[in-house]
Amino acid sequence: MRTPVVPAVSLALILIVMSGSVASAQSQATAEGSNQVSTTFWSVTPAGRAGSPQTGTFLITWPVTAQSLAYHYFDGVNTGSEDLTGATFTGVSVDAVANPNQNAVVTFEWCQNGSWNLTNNTCGGTLVVLGSNSGPGSVTTAINQNLAPGDRLQLRASTPRNRTGDLTTTISFSVGRTSVRSGFVSNS
Repeated sequence: MRTPVVPAVSLALILIVMSGSVASAQSQATAEGSNQVSTTFWSVTPAGRAGSPQTGTFLITWPVTAQSLAYHYFDGVNTGSEDLTGATFTGVSVDAVANPNQNAVVTFEWCQNGSWNLTNNTCGGTLVVLGSNSGPGSVTTAINQNLAPGDRLQLRASTPRNRTGDLTTTISFSVGRTSVRSGFVSNS
């Protein structure tokens, strides 16, 4: 009697091929998910003391005062969406008087970790002098301070009171990429 070997081998081969196909199909599963994408931007914008940030040039209008110095208080506001490690401050003063010996000196100061007392013109934190200039001239200096969105730098400019009618002062800020705190990924 003859034993049919060929059909048994064929059946074993079919089972091996089928089980390999099932294992292969299981290992090719895909996963889907979604990520939110947001636009990031950074900016420090000048504002009047405790006022809304202004677009364009921030112009100081010098007050008339009986004191020996005229003061103007203003803020630098983080209007961006990112935490910052600081900003670059620029104050430009132009004196309308052509005689360089009579140019008004403007001094810029920052009240770090405190606020200004407007009654006696003192800083409740650490007074940091950013610099002085006489027109036409400018002061450009880095302010190193952690600023979350909405945080404010409290600043002031001062000049002798008898020269305020001849003086124009503009304020601006810039923020370089190196002043933006590194982001991080959470829940990944």
